[in-house]
Amino acid sequence: YLARVGPKEGLPIDLPLLIGDTIHNLNSVLDYLWTGLAQTSSPSSVSRVHFPRHETKANLEDAISKAPIVATYPQAKSFILDTVRPYKNGNFPVWAVGKLDNIYKHRFVKFGRFVAHSDDGSVIDLSNSAMQTHGDTLNLGFSAPFKIDYDDEMIVDVVFVEQDFYCGRPVLETLIDLTESISKVRELFLKTFKP
Repeated sequence: YLARVGPKEGLPIDLPLLIGDTIHNLNSVLDYLWTGLAQTSSPSSVSRVHFPRHETKANLEDAISKAPIVATYPQAKSFILDTVRPYKNGNFPVWAVGKLDNIYKHRFVKFGRFVAHSDDGSVIDLSNSAMQTHGDTLNLGFSAPFKIDYDDEMIVDVVFVEQDFYCGRPVLETLIDLTESISKVRELFLKTFKP
């Protein structure tokens, strides 16, 4: 048997780029907010301003203490460190969106779940099969005597492949979670730094 997964015209070649652009746009929201503060506190330093985040809270505290924004907006330090918490063990989605933005431009994704059941109850699990995002649909081979149960609903998830960054987690579900996290930070930001 040969199972073909994807639309008839094939999987879109730009799928990883679309995922990467979505992540980049989420990260840009944070950079835009932080740049807005930088413009009012130190206009000369705006060209190289990025939303602060770090692996650890201690390293983030060191970096944020040196930011010119803190001189104009003293509440910025505690806001970043204790409210937003953009470090790995703090607010993981806000930290991860920056990391994913740097690495996830042209990477392939994978099918995370692909399980087929046969008429006799046996199962073939082809989860985490590599997915080429160009050309034909994904072809998965089944060898005899396996007989696909055509009444069974096959479930396929497209998942991230990056270690430590939602590895094996469905892309769509992750993007929704990242969007919700960034939206919450935006709301908190606007409440804390009212124009």
